[in-house]
Amino acid sequence: MSYSVRPGFFVHTLLLVVLVATGLPASQPAFAQAPPPPADGTESPEAGIPEAESAPAAELRLPIRVIAGRLMVRCEIATRFRRIPANVIIDFHRPCALELHNRAADAIRVDANGGVPITLVFPGGMLEVPGRSHGDEEGWEEITRLYSKELGETAVIAALGSQIFRDYFATLDLQEGFLTLRSPESGSKEPPSEEDGSAVTSITLTNDLVWIPVRASDGKIRSMAIGTGSYDTVIDEMQCEFLGEASGEIGPLQLRSFDFSKYVAYRSEEFIQVHEDGALGMVGLNLLQHFRVEIDRVNRWARFTPTEPPSFPEEDLAFYRAWVEDESEPLLEYLEKYPGSRLAREAAEQLVEFLLDEGAETDEFTTALEWIDKTRIEDLRATEALATMKMLLAAKRPDVAVLAGKLGVESGRKDRYPEAVHKIHSQLGELLLDAGDGDAAWEHLLSAAFGLPDDGTIHLHLGEYYESQERYARAMSRYIQAIVAPESGAEAVPALERVQLKMGGEPLSVDQVDRYVSGKVHNFTAATEFEEIPQTKTGRVVLAELFTNPHFGRKLTEGWRSFAVGGSMAAEGFLSHFPRERVVVLNHQIEIPEPHAMMNPYSQYLKEFYGVDGPVYFKIAGVRNTPGAARWRQAEAAYEQGRVAINDFLMREPQVNVALNARLENGRVKGEVTVTPSEGMTISEGRELRVQVVLAERGVLYPGKAKVVVHRMVVRGALTGSFEGERYRGGTLNVKFDKSLAEIQAENERYLTEFEAAGGGIATRLSMRIDPRQVAVVAFARDMGTYEVLQAAYWENPSEESE
Repeated sequence: MSYSVRPGFFVHTLLLVVLVATGLPASQPAFAQAPPPPADGTESPEAGIPEAESAPAAELRLPIRVIAGRLMVRCEIATRFRRIPANVIIDFHRPCALELHNRAADAIRVDANGGVPITLVFPGGMLEVPGRSHGDEEGWEEITRLYSKELGETAVIAALGSQIFRDYFATLDLQEGFLTLRSPESGSKEPPSEEDGSAVTSITLTNDLVWIPVRASDGKIRSMAIGTGSYDTVIDEMQCEFLGEASGEIGPLQLRSFDFSKYVAYRSEEFIQVHEDGALGMVGLNLLQHFRVEIDRVNRWARFTPTEPPSFPEEDLAFYRAWVEDESEPLLEYLEKYPGSRLAREAAEQLVEFLLDEGAETDEFTTALEWIDKTRIEDLRATEALATMKMLLAAKRPDVAVLAGKLGVESGRKDRYPEAVHKIHSQLGELLLDAGDGDAAWEHLLSAAFGLPDDGTIHLHLGEYYESQERYARAMSRYIQAIVAPESGAEAVPALERVQLKMGGEPLSVDQVDRYVSGKVHNFTAATEFEEIPQTKTGRVVLAELFTNPHFGRKLTEGWRSFAVGGSMAAEGFLSHFPRERVVVLNHQIEIPEPHAMMNPYSQYLKEFYGVDGPVYFKIAGVRNTPGAARWRQAEAAYEQGRVAINDFLMREPQVNVALNARLENGRVKGEVTVTPSEGMTISEGRELRVQVVLAERGVLYPGKAKVVVHRMVVRGALTGSFEGERYRGGTLNVKFDKSLAEIQAENERYLTEFEAAGGGIATRLSMRIDPRQVAVVAFARDMGTYEVLQAAYWENPSEESE
């Protein structure tokens, strides 16, 4: 594999993104000049990367900036399909080629056709790489969030590491703002002379990093890596202790005539790299900004030419001295002396950490939190207060989190992210509600609901407040809004049931919830009702089986994207269009992508019987696949494809007749299925027909991440002795069944316990109980050789029986 640079282009799209990736090795690139942009400025797949090549250029100059302590370059990242703007971190110290955010990779279709080359477009040239590797997603997102203005509202989505630069002659000049890369032949094979006060030194290459020799205060030569991914110059903490100073004050570090200790204060921290001459630490941007550094990795030399005189940062050293004390008081003194220093923010955060370690009282945190607030970016104080609250809650200090939240609220109007203050109000409301201060909690929750009206958690907590005040009608209203939100739906179900009983009503039913959430969730009703035509007057009853999952609504690691809501809406379309005596729908809930309480051993058996590998389709009559997973906007198309397939089977003569007689008595489902042959039907030798009987619920209340609240015709278990059912050999077959709802529930609970014990993941136990008011029975005859369901029958409980 190789890297190459090809003519450039321009981008007209803004994309703020986050990343995941897969690694590939690197080798030497070549450069080319960038041609003018396309005249029409299009972003079609054809316009992704220009085909024209130009003559090799002598060098590529990358305009660089230091933002958030990172060395950044603005460019465009592209494949032949698409291109997007990006900020990219340049890190000589990162042992990789290209790290790319997963969302960016998806946007430009990096993984199409088994992987496509990726092109980075800079002013004046292009750099092509064959693949990507994993990156620091959360770190890049944090930098983008906090420094969006400085980044030009373009996200940090990638990093270039040492493997990219391994065969280049590189010149880094932070004062001029350029990183220049030249082809190896452009570099001098002999080390240059030391002119203009420069220092020339040999370098070593270990673990793809560039190392320079420095002489420490004890007279020994040790090695330091050149890194551009960190602002501070780091000395390994073990080396600091060996040289006698834990704070990093280890004295002179000489590179020829330059003493680095005159330029920077060293940060003492863990440094995990190794070098045969002893890994002392890493040169950071704060030191590199004083020099123009030329690095010839091919011929193994580097030259440091001063561009800025030394200016020792006393405030940095004061922070390192305070930090090493491991106590809060020295840090407080540092903040009072250097309130506007570069490290004041870090000092304030460390001060809170020390107070947590010391087990300080609530009021002792007030000053520290005020310092945190003062040292943050003014229009991000509310946004960052949320992060502080999260940290304090993780440390089990909700009392201090309340103080942090109140400070954040004060800055809410100025925050660049308007939702931040509403999220703080929501968190404060929850904390104060837990602390028993209901009235204060109510005020914060109302403010939060005004700004975030679709946040289910806020409605859930408002419902809890109203319930505590015995204002049940208001509580019911809030719980209904909570039940339709994925983040709060599961908790809202028992809350609704509880309030329903407190209001003196019958136990909560699915039909009630259906009415409550009408208009708040996506539903689908067919525009027409089924009308018989001569071709469909066959007596055939068609079975449509949906394989789905209540949490199916996001990108999976396998690389395909589908959604449960569209399939559920299509099933509603079948139920509203076709009568039950012609079309029966069954909903099989499987474990992909997440386990849940509606899973059962019969649906697992059928999943394996069909070879279903994901919640992706309907099985029509057991043999034809139609879309069963789609976005809500695609539900009508999924319904239409399924309707056409069902109509096709309705026009086929049934080979057997299936009659179903069932009843529900004292919590037991009893009945009989009678199977007889159709006129002229014979069973050939070797053909195996089976009669299966299953129990289903017409509606199950289970709010999932896919935003389906009520699931229709959910299979709960088999009513026959075996999952395969009874064998039909011809003539008349009577299949009797008698099973209690409690037995089926117990079987399903055992199945979930065994599933979890086998490492399948934890499944909730929400809505495990089978509601007698929703009971339905489906019987059908299947050809086990072809999988076709030859005929089906349906019965549902007509009573209002309730346990």
